[in-house]
Amino acid sequence: MSLKDDKDQVLHQTILDVHPDPYATSAEMGEVPKSTFESRSPEGDLLIYQPFKLLKQTEDRYKDDKILKGLLNCDGFEFIAPDTKFRQSLLYDLLFDYEKDEQTRCEILILVAVDVLDVNTYKETMLGITANLEYFRQVGLQTEKICCIVIIDGMENFMRTYKNQCDYFKQFFDQDLIKDFFHVEDLRDCKVNGGNSDDDLLHCFMKNAIFDNSNIKLQMVFAIKQERSLKLNTHLWFFGGFCQMINPGYVMLLEAGTRPMPKALFYLYEALRIDDHLAGCCGELKVEDKTYWNLALGAQAAEYKFNHIFNKSFESLTGYVSEMPSSFSAYQWNALQGDPLWKYYFKPFTQPEKMTPYQASIYSYESEVLTLALVAKHKCNYTLRYVKRATAKTTVPTSIIDLMIQRRCWINWRWHLLVDLFKTFDLISKSKHEGFRSLALRFKVLVYFLDTLCIWFSVAGLYMAFAYCLRQTYRDESRESNIYGWGNYVILLYIFQIIVIFSLSLSASIDRLKGEFKILSSIQGAFIIFFISLQIKIILNGDPYTEWKIGFTLIILAGVLLNVILHCSVFEIAKGIAHLTFLSSSYINIFLINAICNTQENSLVPINLKIDEEQASDYFMYRTKCTLVWALSNATLAYFLNLFDLQHNTEEYWLLYLMGIIGAVLLAVRILAAFIYILNEYFTSCFCKKNISIDENYRPIQVKRVRYSKKNPERIEKDIIIDEIGFNPERICNDKDQEYIMKLNNLNAGKFSLSTSKAQELSLLDESYKRYGDINGDYIRSIRRRKGLSVNQVSKITKIDKYRLKIIENNIDKPTPEEAAILRYYINNENTQEP
Repeated sequence: MSLKDDKDQVLHQTILDVHPDPYATSAEMGEVPKSTFESRSPEGDLLIYQPFKLLKQTEDRYKDDKILKGLLNCDGFEFIAPDTKFRQSLLYDLLFDYEKDEQTRCEILILVAVDVLDVNTYKETMLGITANLEYFRQVGLQTEKICCIVIIDGMENFMRTYKNQCDYFKQFFDQDLIKDFFHVEDLRDCKVNGGNSDDDLLHCFMKNAIFDNSNIKLQMVFAIKQERSLKLNTHLWFFGGFCQMINPGYVMLLEAGTRPMPKALFYLYEALRIDDHLAGCCGELKVEDKTYWNLALGAQAAEYKFNHIFNKSFESLTGYVSEMPSSFSAYQWNALQGDPLWKYYFKPFTQPEKMTPYQASIYSYESEVLTLALVAKHKCNYTLRYVKRATAKTTVPTSIIDLMIQRRCWINWRWHLLVDLFKTFDLISKSKHEGFRSLALRFKVLVYFLDTLCIWFSVAGLYMAFAYCLRQTYRDESRESNIYGWGNYVILLYIFQIIVIFSLSLSASIDRLKGEFKILSSIQGAFIIFFISLQIKIILNGDPYTEWKIGFTLIILAGVLLNVILHCSVFEIAKGIAHLTFLSSSYINIFLINAICNTQENSLVPINLKIDEEQASDYFMYRTKCTLVWALSNATLAYFLNLFDLQHNTEEYWLLYLMGIIGAVLLAVRILAAFIYILNEYFTSCFCKKNISIDENYRPIQVKRVRYSKKNPERIEKDIIIDEIGFNPERICNDKDQEYIMKLNNLNAGKFSLSTSKAQELSLLDESYKRYGDINGDYIRSIRRRKGLSVNQVSKITKIDKYRLKIIENNIDKPTPEEAAILRYYINNENTQEP
């Protein structure tokens, strides 16, 4: 069977050189029997399987007399024998014709990266995506131009979940197809015959999926990597493989466990589409509402809110959002191509000889490397933006220990990226940013530097602030130490606790010391409560600076409260502010110290580097140097501040006051930026915001309330989403069609009188069936009633189960092709009566 002329497409010239004529239907592929690459899911949907390799161009790189493979670029997929062509599937339909340079067939390509597969988190993410499809249809973007790529990291990783949840994943995955293709019994043994040992292998299952009660099909590729190679390799498959082949207009990055709320993905798409200079954008991540009695969850809920209100708003105004989470962000594909991807983002693959421990630490949060590369792209003036209206709920660590492990990675990344930022910031001068934007970007880097400086000395600063409050509150001029005896013991206990945290972080892994760190976290919480009480007592007792301290504090608190109210975040922050306050000392003294003492683990994890014993020794030596520099700098600062205090010289507190002033100024800058940002959002949305206009041919989707029959064992009551009567915008071709659509819209808008609406509706249903052959539940019900038959009688005539008929009539599910054929015969034969 030959393909139609409009399907006669070609791939990029590179792939044509390797595989001439890459397209084929199942009949054209004589080497592989049909049964080996397609099957039916339990729901009856066609599931098509085809494995691929990455089509990579590499060159040899040298480091210490070792030969390393350096990646030049990836240019799509390479077929695995006996395949020599693409199979007929949705992936085939989306391929881009580079020779004709036609408009892309895929407007939006969505990646769902799955590290550890869990059924519940996977379903939540996919339901969130399908809930957004209807909003894309409103602006004329049909679902055929949207595709979702799910990539799971490792076959062995996937099979552990599949064994326990095979009933659910059978609709996306068929292990027999893989076994037949590779002739293996164990899926972990799949290998490419004649390939290199470092060849990447991806198992792809293509289908149109429907999740829950949605009647909108999502084009998706369910892909599983043969080997576990972490997130950066997953993104290599997505950008270097799928995006290079499909050439989408926009790409969206999600992770399993992140559920975009309704219209969230649309808002990201809208922001990119109306601004050609916007290279990427991100939305607001919210903590999944499980229980706020959990200390870690409550603290993170408030922390995430504060971060988006003050940090993201400030960064969005400057045009450089440094933290674009790979779990919820979107980009223009044209902006990503070139240096941002292949010179910076995939540097561990393209320049493996340069991957030192320092570089590896930077790539612990690799998406932030991409943001600077986009803003500083040569001869471009791209910006990045935070879109407040786009929200998503995500899963976060639920215990103090898991939270500590996560923050270890984040803290180390921030420090190392800061150094790299100053090394590469001159790239912005080569971009086309000018005037205010150029100044804003430089101001952002200055604030970023001061932030990191404050974090670096935060342990010494918190210690001195605590000691200062204790001595000011319980000062005794007759004693040399300036404090009562019990206060001395409190300070010694605080110092001893810091030493214990430092020792435990160096000595063993967190998993072996869970109990100890939980106890230390509780003690830190008690210290912070005592510290706050000391501050309140100092203010009440009064000192020479009481008035301006109170005034400045009230101004800051008023600014914070005003922004929280304007950003509509009072409830979320109120639920978690107590948790965050209790853990604030742990964030500084435990999380920070543990991160410093484990730099080597942070360097090894994110990019899965293969190192020998000599290189491992270098990593540990790097950890030792970082730890010594940090410990000596903090100890020196704390020693001199403490020395000035013991000398009764209050004027020597200038350094401590300076640190406090810097912190207050940074907070004031963010408060002002958050206020300007939210006012700008409100003003532009109300008066002059550019939007994507609603398509005039858009057909909304109704929500019908359906109650199952009592005789049905699955009786429940819920909202069912159904299409309107048989109308499809793609069918509009002449004036008569337009007149028919106008009548249909008038009917749905209730513009017909009550006495004629039923007759008019039946007339429209008849016209829909005659024009297009639509089998609609409402039309089947109307035919049944015209003939004076009950559901039981129609069931006897058509041999279709009566409960199945009720489901079809209520538009809960569409009829199968066999059922549709029977029902058409039943509709066309006016003499069909109960036998």
